[in-house]
Amino acid sequence: MAGYILDFCCLTAGLGVEADGGQHFDDHGLRYDRQREDAIKRKGIRILRFSDVDILKDPQTVQAAIYRELTGDEAW
Repeated sequence: MAGYILDFCCLTAGLGVEADGGQHFDDHGLRYDRQREDAIKRKGIRILRFSDVDILKDPQTVQAAIYRELTGDEAW
């Protein structure tokens, strides 16, 4: 997408999901991610970001956030 690879993407829904490890939280990673995200957003894809730790330790919360983003429905 826009010359970048997303961890997960549904073009029909216009949603990308990124699983961020530690390399995403230093100055270089943050700048790169911001540039990358801006380019992807210009293609009409919104992006949700989750830390790897959250995905592994609390997958239900991650699933609920993705569900809310896709449906606008708070009930999970």
